[in-house]
Amino acid sequence: MLPRFVSLRSCWVLLIASSAACSSGSPKAAAGSGWPAGASLPQPPRDIPEPVRNQLTALAKDIASALCERAASCCASLDIAQNASCVQYGAMAWSNAMFAKTYVPPGSILEYSFDEARAATCRAHLQELQTGCGFESARSTPPDIPALLVLQSYCAAPLSAFVTGQPAKQCFSPFDCIAYAEGLTCQAGACVAKGNAGDPCEGVTTLSGTLDPCAVGLHCVENTCQADLELGQACSSSSGPACAAGLTCKNDVCAHQLGQDEACTLASDCAEDLSCSSNTQDEPSDAGASTGVCLAVGPRGEKPCTEAWQCTHECVSGFCDPRETPFCVSPY
Repeated sequence: MLPRFVSLRSCWVLLIASSAACSSGSPKAAAGSGWPAGASLPQPPRDIPEPVRNQLTALAKDIASALCERAASCCASLDIAQNASCVQYGAMAWSNAMFAKTYVPPGSILEYSFDEARAATCRAHLQELQTGCGFESARSTPPDIPALLVLQSYCAAPLSAFVTGQPAKQCFSPFDCIAYAEGLTCQAGACVAKGNAGDPCEGVTTLSGTLDPCAVGLHCVENTCQADLELGQACSSSSGPACAAGLTCKNDVCAHQLGQDEACTLASDCAEDLSCSSNTQDEPSDAGASTGVCLAVGPRGEKPCTEAWQCTHECVSGFCDPRETPFCVSPY
Protein backbone atom coordinates (compact mmCIF):
# COMPACT_ATOMS: atom_id res chain seq x y z
CA MET A 1 0.00 0.00 0.00
CA LEU A 2 2.61 2.50 1.06
CA PRO A 3 5.86 3.22 -0.77
CA ARG A 4 9.19 2.23 0.79
CA PHE A 5 7.70 0.93 4.03
CA VAL A 6 6.18 -2.42 4.90
CA SER A 7 3.17 -2.46 7.21
CA LEU A 8 3.25 -4.93 10.05
CA ARG A 9 -0.38 -5.62 9.34
CA SER A 10 -0.36 -7.64 6.17
CA CYS A 11 -4.15 -7.42 5.85
CA TRP A 12 -4.11 -3.66 5.15
CA VAL A 13 -4.97 -4.57 1.56
CA LEU A 14 -7.64 -6.94 2.86
CA LEU A 15 -9.15 -4.11 4.86
CA ILE A 16 -9.36 -1.89 1.80
CA ALA A 17 -10.74 -4.64 -0.42
CA SER A 18 -13.32 -5.87 2.06
CA SER A 19 -14.42 -2.35 2.86
CA ALA A 20 -15.05 -1.64 -0.80
CA ALA A 21 -17.19 -4.74 -0.98
CA CYS A 22 -19.49 -3.57 1.83
CA SER A 23 -19.66 0.09 0.93
CA SER A 24 -23.11 1.61 0.72
CA GLY A 25 -24.70 4.87 -0.22
CA SER A 26 -23.38 6.61 2.88
CA PRO A 27 -23.51 10.40 3.14
CA LYS A 28 -20.70 12.08 1.26
CA ALA A 29 -18.44 14.80 2.60
CA ALA A 30 -19.25 18.40 1.83
CA ALA A 31 -18.53 19.58 -1.71
CA GLY A 32 -15.01 20.81 -2.22
CA SER A 33 -13.53 18.63 0.55
CA GLY A 34 -11.73 16.35 -1.90
CA TRP A 35 -14.19 13.46 -1.56
CA PRO A 36 -14.00 11.52 -4.88
CA ALA A 37 -17.16 11.72 -6.97
CA GLY A 38 -19.43 8.75 -6.44
CA ALA A 39 -17.31 7.19 -3.68
CA SER A 40 -19.16 5.65 -0.73
CA LEU A 41 -17.91 5.29 2.81
CA PRO A 42 -17.15 1.67 3.84
CA GLN A 43 -19.39 0.22 6.51
CA PRO A 44 -18.43 -1.51 9.80
CA PRO A 45 -18.95 -5.29 10.16
CA ARG A 46 -22.60 -6.16 10.59
CA ASP A 47 -22.13 -8.05 13.85
CA ILE A 48 -21.17 -4.85 15.68
CA PRO A 49 -24.14 -3.39 17.64
CA GLU A 50 -25.78 -0.34 16.09
CA PRO A 51 -24.69 2.23 18.76
CA VAL A 52 -21.04 1.25 18.26
CA ARG A 53 -21.51 1.03 14.48
CA ASN A 54 -22.76 4.62 14.47
CA GLN A 55 -19.70 5.79 16.42
CA LEU A 56 -17.39 3.89 14.06
CA THR A 57 -19.14 5.29 10.97
CA ALA A 58 -18.71 8.85 12.24
CA LEU A 59 -15.02 8.25 12.93
CA ALA A 60 -14.50 6.55 9.56
CA LYS A 61 -16.03 9.55 7.79
CA ASP A 62 -13.68 11.92 9.60
CA ILE A 63 -10.69 9.74 8.68
CA ALA A 64 -11.71 9.50 5.04
CA SER A 65 -12.53 13.22 4.79
CA ALA A 66 -9.12 14.23 6.15
CA LEU A 67 -7.23 11.85 3.87
CA CYS A 68 -9.32 12.75 0.81
CA GLU A 69 -8.72 16.46 1.36
CA ARG A 70 -4.98 15.85 1.36
CA ALA A 71 -5.18 13.42 -1.55
CA ALA A 72 -7.04 15.94 -3.68
CA SER A 73 -4.39 18.57 -3.00
CA CYS A 74 -1.61 16.12 -3.82
CA CYS A 75 -3.12 14.83 -7.07
CA ALA A 76 -3.92 18.37 -8.26
CA SER A 77 -0.31 19.42 -7.68
CA LEU A 78 0.84 16.47 -9.81
CA ASP A 79 -1.76 17.32 -12.47
CA ILE A 80 -3.24 13.81 -12.34
CA ALA A 81 -6.66 12.53 -11.26
CA GLN A 82 -7.50 11.39 -7.75
CA ASN A 83 -8.67 7.81 -7.22
CA ALA A 84 -11.16 6.66 -4.58
CA SER A 85 -8.73 4.84 -2.27
CA CYS A 86 -8.72 7.63 0.32
CA VAL A 87 -12.34 6.85 1.22
CA GLN A 88 -11.60 3.19 1.92
CA TYR A 89 -8.98 4.09 4.54
CA GLY A 90 -11.86 4.94 6.85
CA ALA A 91 -11.99 1.18 7.53
CA MET A 92 -8.97 1.50 9.82
CA ALA A 93 -11.51 2.52 12.51
CA TRP A 94 -12.68 -1.10 12.86
CA SER A 95 -9.46 -2.98 12.03
CA ASN A 96 -9.35 -4.32 15.60
CA ALA A 97 -12.62 -6.18 14.98
CA MET A 98 -11.07 -7.94 12.00
CA PHE A 99 -7.93 -8.89 13.92
CA ALA A 100 -9.95 -10.11 16.91
CA LYS A 101 -11.89 -12.47 14.65
CA THR A 102 -8.59 -13.83 13.36
CA TYR A 103 -7.24 -14.65 16.82
CA VAL A 104 -10.29 -15.98 18.70
CA PRO A 105 -11.43 -19.64 18.58
CA PRO A 106 -14.02 -20.45 15.91
CA GLY A 107 -17.57 -19.88 17.08
CA SER A 108 -16.61 -17.30 19.72
CA ILE A 109 -19.04 -14.44 20.27
CA LEU A 110 -17.40 -11.02 20.33
CA GLU A 111 -18.50 -7.98 22.27
CA TYR A 112 -17.52 -4.44 21.32
CA SER A 113 -16.98 -1.14 23.07
CA PHE A 114 -15.99 2.30 21.79
CA ASP A 115 -13.81 4.85 23.64
CA GLU A 116 -14.67 8.45 22.66
CA ALA A 117 -11.53 9.81 24.35
CA ARG A 118 -9.34 7.68 22.09
CA ALA A 119 -11.46 8.72 19.12
CA ALA A 120 -10.68 12.36 19.99
CA THR A 121 -6.97 11.49 19.96
CA CYS A 122 -7.40 9.93 16.51
CA ARG A 123 -9.10 13.08 15.24
CA ALA A 124 -6.30 15.23 16.66
CA HIS A 125 -3.74 13.17 14.74
CA LEU A 126 -5.76 13.61 11.57
CA GLN A 127 -5.18 17.34 11.82
CA GLU A 128 -1.44 16.81 12.27
CA LEU A 129 -1.02 15.07 8.91
CA GLN A 130 0.90 17.29 6.53
CA THR A 131 -0.98 18.69 3.55
CA GLY A 132 -0.17 18.01 -0.07
CA CYS A 133 1.89 15.07 -1.35
CA GLY A 134 3.88 13.07 1.15
CA PHE A 135 1.32 12.96 3.95
CA GLU A 136 1.05 9.18 3.58
CA SER A 137 4.77 8.42 3.89
CA ALA A 138 6.20 11.32 5.90
CA ARG A 139 7.84 10.10 9.07
CA SER A 140 6.02 10.58 12.30
CA THR A 141 6.36 9.75 16.00
CA PRO A 142 7.76 7.23 16.78
CA PRO A 143 10.52 7.88 14.21
CA ASP A 144 10.98 5.82 11.06
CA ILE A 145 7.28 4.95 10.75
CA PRO A 146 5.10 6.66 8.12
CA ALA A 147 2.47 9.01 9.47
CA LEU A 148 -0.35 6.98 7.91
CA LEU A 149 0.69 3.84 9.80
CA VAL A 150 0.94 5.79 13.04
CA LEU A 151 -2.52 7.18 12.32
CA GLN A 152 -3.83 3.64 11.91
CA SER A 153 -2.64 2.76 15.40
CA TYR A 154 -4.41 5.74 16.97
CA CYS A 155 -7.60 5.40 14.94
CA ALA A 156 -7.97 1.67 15.55
CA ALA A 157 -7.55 2.08 19.33
CA PRO A 158 -11.09 3.43 20.09
CA LEU A 159 -12.69 0.07 19.25
CA SER A 160 -12.22 -2.85 21.66
CA ALA A 161 -13.27 -6.32 20.59
CA PHE A 162 -13.28 -9.17 23.09
CA VAL A 163 -14.78 -12.59 23.72
CA THR A 164 -17.69 -12.56 26.16
CA GLY A 165 -16.37 -13.03 29.69
CA GLN A 166 -12.74 -12.36 28.75
CA PRO A 167 -10.74 -9.11 29.05
CA ALA A 168 -10.30 -6.98 25.95
CA LYS A 169 -6.93 -7.14 24.26
CA GLN A 170 -4.97 -3.88 24.11
CA CYS A 171 -2.93 -5.08 21.17
CA PHE A 172 -2.39 -7.72 18.53
CA SER A 173 1.14 -6.59 17.59
CA PRO A 174 3.74 -4.10 18.93
CA PHE A 175 2.46 -1.64 16.33
CA ASP A 176 -0.82 -1.29 18.24
CA CYS A 177 0.98 -0.01 21.35
CA ILE A 178 2.04 3.24 19.65
CA ALA A 179 -1.33 4.69 20.64
CA TYR A 180 -0.78 4.07 24.35
CA ALA A 181 2.74 5.33 25.13
CA GLU A 182 6.31 5.28 23.86
CA GLY A 183 8.58 2.41 24.80
CA LEU A 184 5.89 -0.29 24.89
CA THR A 185 5.58 -3.63 23.13
CA CYS A 186 2.78 -6.21 22.90
CA GLN A 187 2.82 -9.32 25.08
CA ALA A 188 -0.19 -11.61 25.59
CA GLY A 189 -2.54 -8.91 24.34
CA ALA A 190 -1.25 -6.19 26.69
CA CYS A 191 1.05 -3.23 26.07
CA VAL A 192 4.04 -3.59 28.42
CA ALA A 193 7.48 -1.99 28.79
CA LYS A 194 10.08 -3.15 26.29
CA GLY A 195 12.60 -5.73 27.48
CA ASN A 196 15.99 -5.04 29.07
CA ALA A 197 19.23 -6.89 28.33
CA GLY A 198 18.79 -10.59 28.98
CA ASP A 199 14.99 -10.49 29.03
CA PRO A 200 13.12 -13.06 26.92
CA CYS A 201 11.47 -11.71 23.76
CA GLU A 202 9.75 -12.72 20.58
CA GLY A 203 11.24 -11.45 17.35
CA VAL A 204 8.99 -9.24 15.21
CA THR A 205 9.13 -7.62 11.81
CA THR A 206 10.40 -4.09 12.43
CA LEU A 207 10.72 -0.76 10.67
CA SER A 208 14.32 0.32 11.32
CA GLY A 209 14.09 -1.44 14.70
CA THR A 210 11.49 1.00 16.05
CA LEU A 211 9.04 -1.77 16.91
CA ASP A 212 11.57 -4.23 18.29
CA PRO A 213 10.30 -5.68 21.62
CA CYS A 214 13.54 -4.67 23.33
CA ALA A 215 14.55 -1.28 24.73
CA VAL A 216 16.62 1.29 22.83
CA GLY A 217 20.13 -0.02 22.13
CA LEU A 218 18.94 -3.64 22.17
CA HIS A 219 17.46 -6.03 19.64
CA CYS A 220 15.68 -9.35 19.96
CA VAL A 221 18.17 -12.05 18.96
CA GLU A 222 17.37 -15.74 19.43
CA ASN A 223 14.48 -14.82 21.77
CA THR A 224 16.67 -12.77 24.11
CA CYS A 225 17.19 -8.98 24.27
CA GLN A 226 20.84 -8.42 23.38
CA ALA A 227 22.92 -5.24 23.24
CA ASP A 228 23.69 -3.75 19.82
CA LEU A 229 27.27 -4.00 18.60
CA GLU A 230 29.61 -1.02 18.73
CA LEU A 231 32.00 0.40 16.12
CA GLY A 232 34.68 -2.13 15.18
CA GLN A 233 32.98 -5.17 16.67
CA ALA A 234 32.57 -8.33 14.60
CA CYS A 235 29.11 -8.78 13.08
CA SER A 236 27.06 -10.76 10.62
CA SER A 237 24.57 -9.23 8.19
CA SER A 238 22.39 -12.36 8.34
CA SER A 239 22.33 -13.34 12.03
CA GLY A 240 23.37 -12.39 15.54
CA PRO A 241 23.24 -8.97 17.25
CA ALA A 242 22.74 -5.86 15.12
CA CYS A 243 25.15 -2.97 14.78
CA ALA A 244 24.19 0.13 16.77
CA ALA A 245 22.32 3.06 15.21
CA GLY A 246 24.43 4.87 12.61
CA LEU A 247 26.53 1.77 11.93
CA THR A 248 26.29 -0.98 9.34
CA CYS A 249 27.81 -4.44 9.07
CA LYS A 250 30.50 -4.12 6.41
CA ASN A 251 32.96 -6.92 5.72
CA ASP A 252 31.84 -8.57 8.98
CA VAL A 253 32.74 -5.52 11.09
CA CYS A 254 30.47 -2.71 12.38
CA ALA A 255 31.44 0.43 10.48
CA HIS A 256 30.08 3.97 10.10
CA GLN A 257 27.36 4.39 7.51
CA LEU A 258 28.31 6.49 4.51
CA GLY A 259 27.37 10.10 3.79
CA GLN A 260 26.10 12.01 0.76
CA ASP A 261 27.96 11.24 -2.50
CA GLU A 262 30.13 8.52 -0.94
CA ALA A 263 30.60 5.30 -2.92
CA CYS A 264 28.37 2.40 -1.82
CA THR A 265 27.31 -1.13 -2.73
CA LEU A 266 24.23 -1.63 -0.54
CA ALA A 267 21.32 0.52 0.59
CA SER A 268 22.31 -0.24 4.21
CA ASP A 269 25.74 1.31 3.56
CA CYS A 270 24.20 4.77 3.48
CA ALA A 271 23.14 6.93 6.42
CA GLU A 272 19.51 7.67 7.28
CA ASP A 273 17.55 9.43 4.51
CA LEU A 274 20.13 8.33 1.91
CA SER A 275 20.00 5.41 -0.52
CA CYS A 276 22.62 3.73 -2.69
CA SER A 277 21.95 4.88 -6.26
CA SER A 278 23.46 2.78 -9.06
CA ASN A 279 25.95 4.28 -11.45
CA THR A 280 26.09 1.15 -13.61
CA GLN A 281 23.42 -0.95 -15.28
CA ASP A 282 23.65 -3.35 -12.32
CA GLU A 283 21.83 -2.71 -9.06
CA PRO A 284 24.05 -2.19 -5.96
CA SER A 285 24.73 -5.62 -4.51
CA ASP A 286 27.12 -7.67 -2.42
CA ALA A 287 29.43 -7.98 -5.41
CA GLY A 288 32.12 -5.98 -3.62
CA ALA A 289 33.02 -3.28 -6.13
CA SER A 290 31.47 0.14 -5.60
CA THR A 291 28.48 0.36 -7.91
CA GLY A 292 26.80 3.55 -6.73
CA VAL A 293 26.80 6.61 -4.52
CA CYS A 294 24.73 7.57 -1.49
CA LEU A 295 22.08 10.09 -2.53
CA ALA A 296 19.14 11.71 -0.73
CA VAL A 297 15.82 9.91 -0.71
CA GLY A 298 12.88 11.93 -2.07
CA PRO A 299 10.30 13.66 0.14
CA ARG A 300 7.84 10.79 -0.33
CA GLY A 301 10.44 8.06 -0.08
CA GLU A 302 11.29 8.09 -3.79
CA LYS A 303 14.44 6.25 -4.74
CA PRO A 304 17.20 8.63 -5.90
CA CYS A 305 18.29 8.37 -9.53
CA THR A 306 20.51 9.90 -12.18
CA GLU A 307 19.16 7.99 -15.21
CA ALA A 308 15.72 6.73 -16.24
CA TRP A 309 16.90 3.10 -16.40
CA GLN A 310 17.37 3.15 -12.64
CA CYS A 311 13.62 3.60 -12.15
CA THR A 312 10.48 1.68 -12.97
CA HIS A 313 9.13 4.52 -15.12
CA GLU A 314 11.05 7.80 -15.09
CA CYS A 315 13.74 9.83 -13.34
CA VAL A 316 12.67 13.41 -12.63
CA SER A 317 14.79 15.94 -10.77
CA GLY A 318 16.89 13.18 -9.25
CA PHE A 319 14.03 10.98 -7.98
CA CYS A 320 12.34 7.88 -9.38
CA ASP A 321 8.68 7.96 -10.35
CA PRO A 322 7.75 11.09 -8.37
CA ARG A 323 4.12 11.04 -9.58
CA GLU A 324 3.45 7.57 -8.19
CA THR A 325 1.19 7.73 -5.14
CA PRO A 326 -1.50 5.37 -3.79
CA PHE A 327 -4.08 8.18 -3.79
CA CYS A 328 -3.87 9.25 -7.44
CA VAL A 329 -4.58 7.54 -10.74
CA SER A 330 -1.22 6.26 -11.95
CA PRO A 331 0.13 8.34 -14.83
CA TYR A 332 2.50 5.56 -15.87
